[in-house]
Amino acid sequence: MSNRGFELINRLLSSHLTDGSPLPEDLPQMDDVYIVYPPARSPQRSLASNEFIGLSPGDLRRPSIWSSVIRSRAIIFHRAVYHGNQGYNTHRLLRAIDQNTLLSKLLPQVCASRDEAFISQQELIAAFATYPDLISRTFQLLESCCIEFDFGKSKNKKTFTGDQGQDFRLLEQLSADGLVYRYGKKNSEAERRLKHELQVIHKLGFTSYFLITEDL
Repeated sequence: MSNRGFELINRLLSSHLTDGSPLPEDLPQMDDVYIVYPPARSPQRSLASNEFIGLSPGDLRRPSIWSSVIRSRAIIFHRAVYHGNQGYNTHRLLRAIDQNTLLSKLLPQVCASRDEAFISQQELIAAFATYPDLISRTFQLLESCCIEFDFGKSKNKKTFTGDQGQDFRLLEQLSADGLVYRYGKKNSEAERRLKHELQVIHKLGFTSYFLITEDL
């Protein structure tokens, strides 16, 4: 994994979230990206050099899963959702809210399992103590990953259209369209407030205005 790989993953996810296109069952070849499949969803083909099967401690206790995995392609991949009993209870309450159902009627399959708790690195390694090849392969994979971010430099675009004047005209048009959608064709108070806000934005400039409003 590298900065280039991180970009490719985000592009794939952005396409899924913006266009509604489903994530592919068989992921495309992506350079600088490691792909880790859960055992139940591993491809029915030979895995590429950057593809692995991720096993949790709970998977080792399920012979039907462990016996079907090609050991040379397996790594440690513990799925952690909650911390401790209180965290598990909170998780179940949130899942009940999401499912719009009573806690007593919450189906187990829509919740994390008891195996998916946060544990220490020492506990995780101890769970795989009899499989040193998985431990070493996992650490080798992690050590080969490197992502660097420059947090001291803004990555935001200075303009959207390439010209600040055109940006402002586009903002006026979108605001006018949104005003009609939200408040109807005639709402003098909303029109007055919109005009005032646009004047403030024009006076301060886009960057200064949005920095000020973020601090409010």
